[in-house]
Amino acid sequence: MEDTGMKRVLLADDSVAARKSIQSVLEVAGIDVVAVGNGDLALARIEEAAPEMVLLDAIMPGRTGYEA
Repeated sequence: MEDTGMKRVLLADDSVAARKSIQSVLEVAGIDVVAVGNGDLALARIEEAAPEMVLLDAIMPGRTGYEA
C-alpha cells in the first residue's frame, strides 16, 4: 500500500447497523475504513488492507473478535 497520509482502520462487526454507523463516524474524521462482517473476513483482509488499527466486535458468529 502506498502511503497517502490517510489512516486506515479495519472494522469487523456482524451488525450491519453498527458497522455502518462506526464507519460513517470514522470516515467523517478522514479515516479510510475497510469494513467486514466477521472475524474470519478480518483475518483474510488484514494483510491486504494494511490498517493502522483493527476494531473488532467481541461477539460475532464464527470467529469472535477475541479469537481473531
